[in-house]
Amino acid sequence: MSKSSSYTSEAEKALNILTSKWFTSETPLNWVGPDYWRTPTICLLLIDAMKLFNNSNYVNTLVNSYNAGKMYTTSCGYYDDLSVWGRMYTHGYKLFTALGLDQNATNFLNEAKAVNSQLEQGADSICGGGDWWKRDVGDPKNFKASNSTIGWAETAIDLYNITKDDKYLNNAKTAMQWVISKDLIASNGAVWGGLGHQSNCSVAQDNPPVIALQGNPLAPLWDLYIATKDSAYLTAAQNCVDWAMQNKTFPNTQLFLTKEDNEWNSKPYSWQENNSGPCLFKGIFSRYLAQFTINLFESGNSTLVAKSKDYATIIKKNADIVLTNYPSYIFGMNWNIFSPNNQPTSNDQLNASLQYSGCSILLAAIKTEPILNNEYF
Repeated sequence: MSKSSSYTSEAEKALNILTSKWFTSETPLNWVGPDYWRTPTICLLLIDAMKLFNNSNYVNTLVNSYNAGKMYTTSCGYYDDLSVWGRMYTHGYKLFTALGLDQNATNFLNEAKAVNSQLEQGADSICGGGDWWKRDVGDPKNFKASNSTIGWAETAIDLYNITKDDKYLNNAKTAMQWVISKDLIASNGAVWGGLGHQSNCSVAQDNPPVIALQGNPLAPLWDLYIATKDSAYLTAAQNCVDWAMQNKTFPNTQLFLTKEDNEWNSKPYSWQENNSGPCLFKGIFSRYLAQFTINLFESGNSTLVAKSKDYATIIKKNADIVLTNYPSYIFGMNWNIFSPNNQPTSNDQLNASLQYSGCSILLAAIKTEPILNNEYF
């Protein structure tokens, strides 16, 4: 794939704002561990950026993230947060290997294995398996969570692809088959947040699908499809995307949507701070959709190639609207509102989260633009 794109300069400007103002190389040392999921989420974006632009600009950020995060692998309060570190460690391992930074690669691989072990242990027999949301099983608010278990599947299948050790393939199959068997990935593609509290093993209707969760299964489902040749995984992944396009976009636009978007600008600043997590959701979905789109195109299957072009067109549409509505490259929550004078807040985590999602859709456009030009083959 060509690293040159019509979105390259815009993405570099937006990334520079993110990494010079709100997520510098020192930021992980300040955020982790009180906030344990935002750092690896943003680091996954930085890993993608280094691969796309063939540089090592954010290596120190990754190293500092590792140094800050590793001490909580066996003690962090939330398994769903831990699962994001598993994803970051496997992707970081691949980057460091490509850069010839062998010790860093070894460190990240060892931590990925440790995360997988923790998530494997956390998937007890209650409700037939699956990982809890919180580590504290006795917490009355705890429940078996889709994101934790999907994150285990992704960490495990990545480790299988790295090591070729079948135990990781079996871990990934166990995790994803549990999610599907519990209808947390419904037959229509909706990805629910989890089961009921404690031993209530029914899908929790008060934990509905969000756009980030619609993206999370795409990587492990695709890799399991490749590893097992079971087309049910591929069908489930396509259903996840198609359900999101029908239910998590602004009507008649194909523009990505979270439930907070329409009310964001009318809410007080304190409410926005308390809802900074969803600011990352469109970015998470963008990242997963881009790689899934590439996978479909590179399969060479004419039906999947046609679908990949549809998805690439949707990604382009979202990237274009973000650039049109935020010409200052400082991104806000609702991508569908013209905001030429958008200003950052006083909260760096909130700013970084908003900027992350805007940067993610621009990187997604860079990755998938060659599909629209038939350049991947």
